Amino acid sequence: LTLNGANITSGYEFGNYYIYYTGIYAKGNLNLELVGANNIEVSTDATEIHKVYGIYIDGNLTVSGGGSLMAKGSDSGIYVCNNLTVNGGSVSGTGTDSGIYVDDTLTVTDGTVSGSSRDYGISAYSGMTVSGGRVTGSGEGENGYGIYSDHGEIRIDGASYVKAKSSAAGHTIYAYNSSDFFVNNLPYTPAEGATEVTVE
Repeated sequence: LTLNGANITSGYEFGNYYIYYTGIYAKGNLNLELVGANNIEVSTDATEIHKVYGIYIDGNLTVSGGGSLMAKGSDSGIYVCNNLTVNGGSVSGTGTDSGIYVDDTLTVTDGTVSGSSRDYGISAYSGMTVSGGRVTGSGEGENGYGIYSDHGEIRIDGASYVKAKSSAAGHTIYAYNSSDFFVNNLPYTPAEGATEVTVE
């Protein structure tokens, strides 16, 4: 799928017991190429809708190209059920639960990735690897996390820039095990009590 100056404001309903609403939906893997500036912002007043997403991918999502994408949903901007790989472009997600949520691993080799929300700016359940590009996560709620991984390693290598901000002290970059955070293959511990951490 190529997005070229797209502006998506209406969504697609899916689900059985729980009904979801999203600007882009894929059942299976999706390769997304970005051209120009693209915007997805959907909302609905329908009472039967359980969650609203800018993008929902029931598979792997791979992003490339030189354009930009801003995705906003009242719950998550971008929700990926498997792996998210960003090889280029500028990708931004905004929501309440999470800006960007990845149920498996997030890999960034180039480009710019940013997520902001009340709870989790960027959440990658099974880990995150950044080997190039720029990544920014911001958790703006009382107990929000900038960048969060519940069951995997966070690895930042090479010519990368990663910044995490949180309203809660010590919630900037979080790995479930403190020993699972590495910068250039060396163990790394964010400053205790910090509300902003930059790794480059």
